[in-house]
Amino acid sequence: MGLYAYPYFDYYFVEPDRYAYFIKIKGVLAAFALVRCSLLVQTKEPVWELVAYFILKKYRRTGIGSQTAREIWSKHLGKW
Repeated sequence: MGLYAYPYFDYYFVEPDRYAYFIKIKGVLAAFALVRCSLLVQTKEPVWELVAYFILKKYRRTGIGSQTAREIWSKHLGKW
């Protein structure tokens, strides 16, 4: 188990183009995902980015990763 610092973590709770998802299984935190929308430098076209995605080892290979990814993609339509 470890603790990791991410300097932009707080931004996911105050900036409108950033989203934090915490995935629980039976009430226990099993995974998280950080998503943001930014603009491509050349075209200024909006694009979604999966900035961080982590699943606790205990919950890997259970299908939760695929299921969560599909749900996130369906909430944020557009270019990834």
